[in-house]
Amino acid sequence: MMMRGAIGIGLLSGLLWGINNVLVARAGDIAGEAFFLPIVFASCNDLCAAATLLSITALRGKLWTMASNLRSAGGRRVVLAALVGGPFGQTMYFFAIAKAGAAPALLVTALYPIVGCLLARFFLHQGMTRRMWGGIVLSVAGAMLVCGGGGMAAHFPESFLWGIACALCAALAWGSEIVLAILGMKTVEPHEAVTLREGVSGLTLAAIVLCLPEARLAAGAFVLQSEALLLVAAGVAGGLSYAFWYRANNALGCARGTATNATYMIWGVVLGALLHGIDTLTASAVCGCALIFIGVAVVVWQQEEA
Repeated sequence: MMMRGAIGIGLLSGLLWGINNVLVARAGDIAGEAFFLPIVFASCNDLCAAATLLSITALRGKLWTMASNLRSAGGRRVVLAALVGGPFGQTMYFFAIAKAGAAPALLVTALYPIVGCLLARFFLHQGMTRRMWGGIVLSVAGAMLVCGGGGMAAHFPESFLWGIACALCAALAWGSEIVLAILGMKTVEPHEAVTLREGVSGLTLAAIVLCLPEARLAAGAFVLQSEALLLVAAGVAGGLSYAFWYRANNALGCARGTATNATYMIWGVVLGALLHGIDTLTASAVCGCALIFIGVAVVVWQQEEA
């Protein structure tokens, strides 16, 4: 894959993940704060993503190849990545949104590129220059400005610290997931790998929901609402985002792949302004977006020079 094409795919993954975040947050505002609802949301999100990717895989005639990959070492690594990033990471992310709010959850989970780069250095032997580290840090600082500039600290819910802890777990899970996935994609084609990921994650989460009576009740109550379609749309966007994210990381390496995906914070700000009006933009959000953009550019350009 050409370098510019891979970078474009990484940026597209950021756009789609920004759309996913906006739709999930909107669905959460409508659904309320039932304790088991985050698990239901994570399950619906990954099941819809899996259905989208399975449809594409079927059209490509790759279903049997994907199934046979489950028996390979690469396939097992992808399954482990799915369990770490899906049932654990996704659930922690949705609990973080429910307990601490969307902005703090996004702020903390934006640390996942640093986690991924650190792990990639040790397990994938992917080098990182000082300039590249500087770009990653700039992007994370920009994310903090985007999330923290809108009066986020004015009032913390009682469950705030629990939410932050969940967000930290999600960041660790997603950073670990992509390293495991890159190892798996040494022998498994990226689209088949991400389809396995979403399928294993969605089915595991659905099994958890079915085993918990309270979760089943929460799922039944939410599915009856017409706004549940928001979560379906979020899942479709999330599945495509993951497909592009895996492909970009496989082609570009962890540093550039995660950096391009981190532009989801910029897209979140842009989409929020389109939905709620340009007057909702704050100076800190604009500055934060600028820092993220500069940080991504620094990481990408440095790697091309190397």
